[in-house]
Amino acid sequence: MTRVIPNVPFYVAVVSLVLWTVCSLFVVIPVHLSNTLLSLTLVYIGSYVSVFTKKDDQMNKDDAAMFPLMASGALFSLYIAFKYFNEAIVKELIFLYLVIVAGVAMAGVINMVVENYLPEVMWSFALTKPFKLSVTVRKCDLVSYPIAFAFCLAYYFKGFWVGNNILGIFITIFSLASESIGSFKTGCILLAGLFLYDIFWVFGTEVMVKVATGVKGPIKFVFPKALPAPAEMTREAFSMLGLGDVVVPGFFIAFLLSFDAYNARKEGMDTTASAQWRKPYFHTACVMYALSLVVTVAVMLYFKHAQPALLYIVPAMYLASFGTALYKKQVKELWNYSEEEVKTKYSKKND
Repeated sequence: MTRVIPNVPFYVAVVSLVLWTVCSLFVVIPVHLSNTLLSLTLVYIGSYVSVFTKKDDQMNKDDAAMFPLMASGALFSLYIAFKYFNEAIVKELIFLYLVIVAGVAMAGVINMVVENYLPEVMWSFALTKPFKLSVTVRKCDLVSYPIAFAFCLAYYFKGFWVGNNILGIFITIFSLASESIGSFKTGCILLAGLFLYDIFWVFGTEVMVKVATGVKGPIKFVFPKALPAPAEMTREAFSMLGLGDVVVPGFFIAFLLSFDAYNARKEGMDTTASAQWRKPYFHTACVMYALSLVVTVAVMLYFKHAQPALLYIVPAMYLASFGTALYKKQVKELWNYSEEEVKTKYSKKND
């Protein structure tokens, strides 16, 4: 991954995110406002990081179609584990696993900042038999991993809600930086599948709510309804928003920012991270995402029942993308747009 040098709004978003997190320690901020602004700010930051970093992986249409099925399998497995095994042990094992994952994500994001200053490889090791394995240790790893795992160790033993949110922030940004939906068709398949997934598991069964409230660890953002906040993060004392409700639309919105960059390059504009260029798809999607979260909260308060956020987010993403494409007469171009194909085309031009 390469270091991002974005524009001023990016830094404003980062500073706002930090200040908002710190202020929530001392001031009771309306929880639904906190969730909405945190999610929108994270999607904004994550989209820039996604577009201006080299991805480790790119989703294809088969991956997108399988993802809701795999997520369903994982969700139901956790539910069964809670129901038929020692719940305390299962929770602790999952918590430990999530903390390790969060530590890797935190180190990865820190590396994005420091690797250009400490790029040197200190040690490298590779195996070809009996299986392929390569390990590379850079100087920046000696900075990022101790910081990340020291923080995670403190969180593991203390479990403070702000620590949970900080790790959730790092997981979200790392996810958006590491993976891309690649093409608009893939994004549409992913959103459609997770739309049905969210509706079924929230409205059709108790599984989603049981697992979401039962699992400890940074799989959701939480904000206390009153201060001082209790040690245990329960539904009664905290509002909750799953990381998936930020990461999934984040993938799609980051892709639309990529399409904006493609359109700007066609017009001969500078599309480097620090440059200013038109982003109609990205800005429309951000506004629609925020509105969809507001609608989710309004419906939840009206019916007094947990709502599948993707039920409202997914139509908002479709409306934002297709609506903007219709207005700009680019429906076919957007539908066929693929980041990999465009990247190959531009690299051939530059050869």
